[in-house]
Amino acid sequence: VGDGKTDDTRAFETAISKHRHIYVPSGRYLVQKVYMTYSVVMEGETSPYAWREQGQQGSVILVKKDASGDKGVGGFIVNNWGSDNQNSCTFRNLCFEAQEVGYGTGIWGRWACTIDTCLFRNLAFGVRDYHASRLTNCNFDKCDIGIYGLTDCTISNTAISRCRVGIETYSNLGNYNLINGCRIEY
Repeated sequence: VGDGKTDDTRAFETAISKHRHIYVPSGRYLVQKVYMTYSVVMEGETSPYAWREQGQQGSVILVKKDASGDKGVGGFIVNNWGSDNQNSCTFRNLCFEAQEVGYGTGIWGRWACTIDTCLFRNLAFGVRDYHASRLTNCNFDKCDIGIYGLTDCTISNTAISRCRVGIETYSNLGNYNLINGCRIEY
């Protein structure tokens, strides 16, 4: 529906089960937990930076507070550790925002994913637990932790501002992240 009030979780799950490329038109989409499948591309109508500058709405994913009260639960989950069929997803031109400030995760990761030109706002975690993935041209603003638990990833041309923790990586997994052209400020 995209009205910011109706729970759109089921609509995203149905689209993901039937299609590999999902176009998300402008709107505010309320979701709880959406599980991704292999090689899905989820793409918003236009870059969050373009619509912000031009006063357009863009494609906004509002992450609902989880009923359990766990701050880090919710959003798009590409993280079924018992299965290898949820890798290689792409997210492009989307804004991920907490419905209630400080709750939810924009994208909870897995392997070999691409996150390009996305905006993450007011979440507990912007991006969490990614391995061998690429983040480019993203912006993390007012998240508790902008980027958490990345291993063997490339982060480029990304801005992290007003987050309690900008980037926190795992130290026990042979962590070899490449970070270039990024700006981190508080």
